[in-house]
Amino acid sequence: MTERFCSEVVLQGDASVAILWLANPDLTLHSTPLGSPQHLEALRLADACVGRVLGSIAAARSGNDDILLLVGSDHGQETVGEGVPIEAWLRDRGCAEDLARGGIAVAAQGTSALLYALPQARSKIAQLLPSMAAQAWAGCVLAGSEMEARCRIAGDHLVAAVDMGYQGRTNPFGVVGVRFVSTDGEKPAKSGCGQHGGLGPDETQPFLLLNHPSIMPRVSARATSLVDIAPTILAFLGLPSEDLDGRRIG
Repeated sequence: MTERFCSEVVLQGDASVAILWLANPDLTLHSTPLGSPQHLEALRLADACVGRVLGSIAAARSGNDDILLLVGSDHGQETVGEGVPIEAWLRDRGCAEDLARGGIAVAAQGTSALLYALPQARSKIAQLLPSMAAQAWAGCVLAGSEMEARCRIAGDHLVAAVDMGYQGRTNPFGVVGVRFVSTDGEKPAKSGCGQHGGLGPDETQPFLLLNHPSIMPRVSARATSLVDIAPTILAFLGLPSEDLDGRRIG
């Protein structure tokens, strides 16, 4: 696979921030297995890309440029196992008419799915959630305060989120972990290749590297997220960030 990345430079006075975002190996893993030669080659290409950028940053710093470099990856992947049409499961349990009229909808997110319902159908979905949570393909079903603690909810129609089930099998290349995937309204993911969207640790722990002469090598112990990137950049540039949701890293 070819290298896929994008970069951006933010300038403020004498300081600047360079951002390198790596789309691979995510791009490769949607069509090849985790741990495969293609996966390892994507990692090698991404590593080489970072090395070239680091070399350019070091050269610029030698000319007294004050540059903060951020290197981030896309989300991780987990091996695709069995596909599950959640709409069909709901249809078989009395929701056929609501699904046909748009009163209930399933939004597939790969290794997760979101369940939406209009007011008149919410109680029907709520009654089915315990039974859904007992299915092997449903790792956990989040609703109410549990769901609100995990995500920002826009509107009133999101009823529940399903994190698809996990199996501890090993793929042919020695990578442990196989996930069920939601196939509603989507082209079925290729079995044995990669997918994401749920709460699995291999999906939700991408890396973010901060590189600057003032930053000593270490690992941040606190949980971070995308909303922390902007405050980190603004702090380096000496700009206020009090009104932002995130917190400075470092």
